[in-house]
Amino acid sequence: MKNHTINEALFPFLIEKNGIYVIVQEREGDVFVICPFSSCKTGFVDILDAGLSAEGRPGVIQYLKVDDFLTCVQISEGHNMDALTASMLVNRALDELHSRKVAFDEDKMVVAEQFKQHLLNSGLVTCIY
Repeated sequence: MKNHTINEALFPFLIEKNGIYVIVQEREGDVFVICPFSSCKTGFVDILDAGLSAEGRPGVIQYLKVDDFLTCVQISEGHNMDALTASMLVNRALDELHSRKVAFDEDKMVVAEQFKQHLLNSGLVTCIY
């Protein structure tokens, strides 16, 4: 497992704040945030959208529910966001989510933790702290 500071962010990466994490990845110039929780129900999509708009960006481009566990939120398209910018925006959004004291389903959080460990142990993502 590799750990990096936020200033060393390279796609794909996992960023965790207060026990909640997301995976940020770039694919063909588009940037996606993969959430192992109900990102719409918790308000995380709205938080991301507001943060993007505050930065003069278009906001959330697309939201996809992959299954009962994962959701995918597109926050950029066309090579217009680097990993450092994405990590700072997502970091702020996770801080805001935490400040709202949102309750998460404990059973799903256990699965999310197992998924995180698998990702980190496999070397598929780096961890930003």
